[in-house]
Amino acid sequence: MIVSYHRIANHPTCCHLDVFESQVKLAKKIGAILTFDDGLKEHHTVALPILQKYGVTGHFFVITNSDKQVVASHKIWLLLEQSKDLIKHFNIGGEKFLSPVWYQYDDPKIANLKFYLDTHKEELDEIFHEKFDEQEQIEKLYMNWDEITMLHAAGMNIGCHTHTHPILSLLSDEEQENEIRISTEIISRRIEKPFAFAYPLNGYNNATLRLLRKYEYFWAMTSEPVDLLQLGRVDTNEFRV
Repeated sequence: MIVSYHRIANHPTCCHLDVFESQVKLAKKIGAILTFDDGLKEHHTVALPILQKYGVTGHFFVITNSDKQVVASHKIWLLLEQSKDLIKHFNIGGEKFLSPVWYQYDDPKIANLKFYLDTHKEELDEIFHEKFDEQEQIEKLYMNWDEITMLHAAGMNIGCHTHTHPILSLLSDEEQENEIRISTEIISRRIEKPFAFAYPLNGYNNATLRLLRKYEYFWAMTSEPVDLLQLGRVDTNEFRV
């Protein structure tokens, strides 16, 4: 079993700390693999000490441009936490669930809102910058490279989650290659060459698989298992203790 995590905090939309510790204990017992996407600050401050406490190795998939910008999905997180009027503001309906794979834990209206904002970056940036200081949020949200290096020094594996966290299947082949090449080069320069990859929002296609082979990735994470470059993960919501 492979389990995925994002935010770990005592917040209604996150994996709570006591649940996380119970899941780590169970993972140790049954040999589950624990993976962490996005390079979030609490992966260093919260997850690492608990993993070390139980002798569990975590696999951390970092976004290499997160020291320069808040990625789109996290801008949406922050906006939704601050305001419940975004659906009305963007006139989003709930009749059609645009992407059940990418946003499978959201109700249709929230899923449609997320898809709309993920694919209309100028509108997202405009409303985000009205409400937040981006540099301040970068420092709050993400690990810096010193913290990522500390994870690696503690025996954790550092994998790739692209450079800017796009939905890869919506990009051209050239754009996909840039995302994979740049992020691979940065991690290789700062840590070591990554061998594992996680698809942002589970979005990928045959071009993505070809590029991962080109850049010598051994395994990659998605939601439905197929082969080593399409290893299925369950969300922490599905990992019952």
